[in-house]
Amino acid sequence: MNGCYRWCLPLAMTTVLVACNGQEPAAEAPAAAPAATPTATPAPEEPESSPTLAAGQYCYDTSTDTLISAVRLTVAADGSVTGDSVTSIQDPANDYSTAYRQALAGTLTGNQATLDITTWIEYDQQQTTATWTVDSASLINDDATYSSGDCGEIRSYFTGPDGLEAADLLSDASNVHRQQVQFEPGTSGAVVSNAVVRGDRDLYLLGAQGGQTMVVSITALEDNAAFAVVSPAGEILVLEGTNEEIFLPHTGDYQVIVGGTRGNASYDLYVAIE
Repeated sequence: MNGCYRWCLPLAMTTVLVACNGQEPAAEAPAAAPAATPTATPAPEEPESSPTLAAGQYCYDTSTDTLISAVRLTVAADGSVTGDSVTSIQDPANDYSTAYRQALAGTLTGNQATLDITTWIEYDQQQTTATWTVDSASLINDDATYSSGDCGEIRSYFTGPDGLEAADLLSDASNVHRQQVQFEPGTSGAVVSNAVVRGDRDLYLLGAQGGQTMVVSITALEDNAAFAVVSPAGEILVLEGTNEEIFLPHTGDYQVIVGGTRGNASYDLYVAIE
């Protein structure tokens, strides 16, 4: 047995290699450590670009042979954006004309404004999303390239013959009381009896479809109440009315705004959609 080895198994079941000639057996080579798995280093996140426009209002317009349009944007300090636009298209060569208004809301990242757009066109209301390129000098969308302009002058695109726009009707109100008007089942009209304090406004919302007709009349104990009607797109349809039949150009919630012409006013307001 000289020069040979035998395997011995102790009771603890540990395997030991013993030299038969009394010499210590050669030590076993330690097992190689498992190779380390390489870890990918994540790419650094690119910081979002700051808006190219400081907080404030910016106005743009454009005019071509077939298109006249204006856009107003208000940028907040956090990059959120609100605004509106008005566009008129006249294309006699193709016997086509239309006009539409838009409400805009979204965010500005760098020079890219990602916007949710509500469009009122030809009695219809449409919802879309688009990205416009905008800076202090110009605005580019799918329709045209706009140049920046004076907001005071561009305001004229949004006003009626009276030089007012919807926001002006409530700008000097001390308080505005809002109420949704619902018709009883099977009816198309309602009477609201109320009173308005001098300097306040009562604002009634009525949902209607473009192409319908609204009838509005008001009576007051002292003949001292009148109303205005504003479309969902912000267009003033009636100013200082008392008895009107109005064709409705847009789909959505119409505003009927009641105020006293002198002092406090108690009134009955009749509204109907036909």
